[in-house]
Amino acid sequence: MFLAVQSYTTFSFLLKTHLLHIREVSFADLQALQVLDN
Repeated sequence: MFLAVQSYTTFSFLLKTHLLHIREVSFADLQALQVLDN
């Protein structure tokens, strides 16, 4: 349980410090998911 919370906290920190990079990756992932759905 603690590890899950720690991982989420770490992810949130990375999300804030590398927001632009994460947006690019997330956008690419969303496009990939759309391709898989179709």
